[in-house]
Amino acid sequence: MNFIYKNFDYFVHFLIGGFLFLFIHYCSKKNNTKLAALIPAIPILGIYGIILNIQNKNKINIYLKSIIKFVLLALLFYTLIFCIYKFINIISISTIISLFIWFYLVFKIF
Repeated sequence: MNFIYKNFDYFVHFLIGGFLFLFIHYCSKKNNTKLAALIPAIPILGIYGIILNIQNKNKINIYLKSIIKFVLLALLFYTLIFCIYKFINIISISTIISLFIWFYLVFKIF
């Protein structure tokens, strides 16, 4: 019975994540750029992570420090895309360069 509950739990989380991606896709098709940008930045996902870490008896301080680092790195990532795009005006190259820098920093910091 525990096996079924555990798999159902993963399935529910999979569906929720899918709905978030679907909603971003829907917003972008309807030209609602601001709402499409808001979805990935919703703090409720971080709060949900806190709740899950409490339930699983993990260390909250480590989670909070890590999420702060990742949010700052994400901010740097999007700022790099913005700045590079303003300079070269090619979004794909701007994104790829920013991803390489982001990956490097993530592996360097963690």
